[in-house]
Amino acid sequence: MTVQFYTYLHCKPDGTPFYVGKGSKRRCFDFHTGRCDRHREIVAEHGRDNILVLVFQEESEDAALESEIKKIKKFREDGVDLVNILEGLVR
Repeated sequence: MTVQFYTYLHCKPDGTPFYVGKGSKRRCFDFHTGRCDRHREIVAEHGRDNILVLVFQEESEDAALESEIKKIKKFREDGVDLVNILEGLVR
């Protein structure tokens, strides 16, 4: 079985992204493991059921890593206040 990789956005109820991630399996729906304090605060403020999760399938883990970096950079260039601590993971 081939593992499917993706990038994803966590967005506030108004659609504003606050986190960009890379994952596989159910990572995009985990709102606790490995999340920074600010991420957990936003989820608590709006309620877990009100956080929008947008998923973008990628061809490979490397493609997902590259896409994550590009998305973080683009959102920050556009003035979006992301809680991501890193600019994405680099191998």
